[in-house]
Amino acid sequence: MGIDVGTTRVKTLLFDLDGRVVGQAGQNVRLNRPREGWADQDPEELWQALVSTARTALSCVEPGERHVLGISLSTQGGTTIPVGADMRPLRDAISWMDRRAAGMMAELGATVDPEETYRLTGWRFSGLSAWAHIAWLRKFEPEIYGAARYFLQVNDYTIYRLTGALCQDPSNAGITRLYDVVSDVWAETALDAIGITQEQLSPLAPSGTPVGRLSAEAAVELGLSSDTWVMNGAHDQYAAALGAGVIYPGQVLLSCGTAWVLLVTTAEPVFGSGSGAMGVSRHAVPACWGALRSMAGVGTTVEWYVDTILAPLGGFSAAERSQAFEFMNLQIPEVPPGANGLFCLPVDGGHALRTRVRGGALSGLRADHTKADMGRAVLEGIGYELLWLIDTIESDRMPIRSLVMVGGASRSSCWPQIIADITGRPLTVPALEEAGARGAAKMAGIGLNCFTAENAFEAARGSDRQFDPEAAAVRRYSELFQEYRLIFDSLCNLA
Repeated sequence: MGIDVGTTRVKTLLFDLDGRVVGQAGQNVRLNRPREGWADQDPEELWQALVSTARTALSCVEPGERHVLGISLSTQGGTTIPVGADMRPLRDAISWMDRRAAGMMAELGATVDPEETYRLTGWRFSGLSAWAHIAWLRKFEPEIYGAARYFLQVNDYTIYRLTGALCQDPSNAGITRLYDVVSDVWAETALDAIGITQEQLSPLAPSGTPVGRLSAEAAVELGLSSDTWVMNGAHDQYAAALGAGVIYPGQVLLSCGTAWVLLVTTAEPVFGSGSGAMGVSRHAVPACWGALRSMAGVGTTVEWYVDTILAPLGGFSAAERSQAFEFMNLQIPEVPPGANGLFCLPVDGGHALRTRVRGGALSGLRADHTKADMGRAVLEGIGYELLWLIDTIESDRMPIRSLVMVGGASRSSCWPQIIADITGRPLTVPALEEAGARGAAKMAGIGLNCFTAENAFEAARGSDRQFDPEAAAVRRYSELFQEYRLIFDSLCNLA
């Protein structure tokens, strides 16, 4: 059983040993916004969604076939849950999306060196971390801070609810900014800066490590046997990488949603340079490392195009919106590379350097440009931002050989080819859904010695879609990318 405890949805998939899905369920969870910039979640709601989806997934198989060997987790990272001596949450969890602690970084920066901290923890200073959350609690909610026996994340909190034992994995530990990524221990200097000890954090173990069997209470709640083993989980991007087979150096997982997240698999930790350096973590696969980088908000540009350019007056119905995406799949391939001279800079997010420009742009717009031209320009603009980021990553000694694309954009019939052509790299769209939950289930099987990361679920791989870069298109896009960067520079001069 693989359980993906996400930010807005919990998904449970039940697999047989060949990797075929035999049961599945999903349930939305709330992200509460008590104030502008704040984001909280109720840990109990996350747990009840896990229980509900596990029971629903189990109901898909006959009662006599419900012998579940093991469970593991794919979880959102960076969400902080302070618990008391009775292990009950003292307040709602502070989400990784919460921005209330942004101001704490100046105070923390006065006590530690940001560059040394990056080399220690693998992550740049950020208010979106447990380190900043705990510092904020110490200053603004001292009663919660003082009563906290542990400061947990979603992975170790959920494991405790399942087993009664505490355990945290390296990929989730890294995002806290409290973890020494090379030495694989909690970082004393970071802990000292916020006044806590390593005894207030969970013991560390690799992803897939057996933690224990289900507690009697959890077994009853989930409808499972107390003989069921629980294996340590992983951050959702690393679980998805394992689920999609991104486990060899030079491979990149490209997760495409509102934000596009790149996870580069490396053979050793590679610390980048400058403010755009990637977040370095240990992979869910032993002896491998990974580096994460996000292009926040680029998917918003597609939503803008669909809802503003394609939508009729009065907006879309659900069925009409689906047809709009089909229009893109049918019409955009008819437009040649370069969108007939039209360029689009994404309206939000993109490469880190784009923080110098506020908002996006359409450049070269003419009266004869069509909706399909605009659609192609939107997809290409995000592709140029991706290529720019890839160039930056490779300049930090992280060669990128191939891409594996998952998420909403991967379902397009034309966008993966555009990305392959712009980046000049082969791209695979796996024949699977829910890579995070699949990766969690693989960790469960690996922990039980049912298979290895290399041969897990081979019988159910299906037929992946392969997109190889076309030489003529690669040459054309190389020229267009230089034009794109000149347009960007021009906008910077206007800003």
